[in-house]
Amino acid sequence: MNYPPLAQEVIRNICLHMQDPALFAMAMTCQDFLEPALDTLWCELSSWKPLISCLSSAKELWTIRQRQPSERNRGTIKVLYPRRVITLEDLSRYLTHYAPRIRSIRLGYNTTALSIEAWQALHLATDGKYGVLSPLLTEFAWPSPKTIIAIMGEEAARQISPYISLFLGDSITTLSFGIPPPLPRHTGSLEEAVERYPRLRCLIIGSSSDEGGLGGAFPERCITSNRLEYLEELTLPFVTTSMVRHLALLPHLKALNIRGQQKGFITPSQTVGSDLIHGSFPSLNSLFIHWTTASEFRNLLHYIPPTNVISKVRCFTGEPASLFEYQEAIDTISSHCNPLTLETLVFEHMDVNYGFSRADEPLELDITQELNISSLFHFRNLQILTLGLDVNIHVTSVEIAAIPAAFPKIKVLDLWADVPKLTFHPPRIDHTHFVAILQGCPALVKLALVFDTSRMSGAIVPGAPFPLKFLEVGKSPIYSPATVISFLKANIPDLYMVRGCLHPQSITARRWEEVCRRWR
Repeated sequence: MNYPPLAQEVIRNICLHMQDPALFAMAMTCQDFLEPALDTLWCELSSWKPLISCLSSAKELWTIRQRQPSERNRGTIKVLYPRRVITLEDLSRYLTHYAPRIRSIRLGYNTTALSIEAWQALHLATDGKYGVLSPLLTEFAWPSPKTIIAIMGEEAARQISPYISLFLGDSITTLSFGIPPPLPRHTGSLEEAVERYPRLRCLIIGSSSDEGGLGGAFPERCITSNRLEYLEELTLPFVTTSMVRHLALLPHLKALNIRGQQKGFITPSQTVGSDLIHGSFPSLNSLFIHWTTASEFRNLLHYIPPTNVISKVRCFTGEPASLFEYQEAIDTISSHCNPLTLETLVFEHMDVNYGFSRADEPLELDITQELNISSLFHFRNLQILTLGLDVNIHVTSVEIAAIPAAFPKIKVLDLWADVPKLTFHPPRIDHTHFVAILQGCPALVKLALVFDTSRMSGAIVPGAPFPLKFLEVGKSPIYSPATVISFLKANIPDLYMVRGCLHPQSITARRWEEVCRRWR
């Protein structure tokens, strides 16, 4: 049968959306389906079983031993030991038909494994050539020693890493692994891999739960000892001052993700002014920081010149901070982010004890203790602004009037934190100011704001209906759930979700809960 020129591309696209059993059937259907189906089947590997299945045709090749894993509720592990020398002829079918199809390897827990003796035999059969078992591999997630120990035991975890190089050829562009425990051969293999592939475009170094990890020394050594001049995306468990200085010089770094709980490693801001280099972080577009402190976030921003091209900044703090520390961070964002390029700003406090904390209102309440966000009003290209901090935000009629002109493209505006212990400040705005934001921000789809609903009615306001989809009102005063629902139906009929602060339980929380229930 003759197919038009695009038929193979269509078949490949179909295969990409099929699961393994269907792909096997696809491959067996006809010759035209064979190659696209096999390419998809072998593109991503999550175990060594495909390699083992290609070698098992020689029935005399393996001795299988059962091993009971160390973790609970796991089945027995089949560990394969070679009966004889493995030759290139044993590998011929795999190397010829399947190895070149592999693009990504990400191994998890498996019930079938190759013994260290088997890896040694494969190493000898292939002369230890780098990447021989997957010559066109581009992405590799290094299995952690903890996983290897669970499958094969601690001794295997100490020895297996040098043989991983059989899968790492010159096409590697993405490499990921955790901070290693004190296993010299494993650590040495990781360092060699980072050094060997200077054209890496994506490097992910995750935090490790292995006992006795090397802490800060290993990631810092990996970053500061290698040029990494082609790196575009980097994920780290933390950064130090020396690491930031090195990263600032990487010409192609577009995304920097810091996902750890270490803190206090960046020099305080008052000492870094002289360290700013013109043109630092020239390509950085996205900055993501998870589980840091407000002060650490501020210190990092001081290394970024205002001429940057960053469009996305996301920071999640793991510790509460004072109003002064949050205000310093906000003002630093204002002075070090580029108003011509910044489109997303998310600054939130993530409290792991949210569900367990409840604070009583103090007898004396200073309602002037609020975060001033007016310094952010020059970011005219902002589309997402989320400030979910455990402090109250200063929002009056003045700020409401300024927001439409300040953020004409805003789609998500979140000026309230769902924090049980956050002291309630009576809002200085009411539903008319809420309507003013909807009228002045036509692209708005999500709004989180505290305002007084006491004078709401079911009347249609000018500009309605509004396209808002998500509304969060926090501890907004409410007296009549029925009236609020009437207003929403009349003016925001396509609203998908409305949510109030449901903790601590109070009559206000119960009223908003009733609105949510009836709206659904």
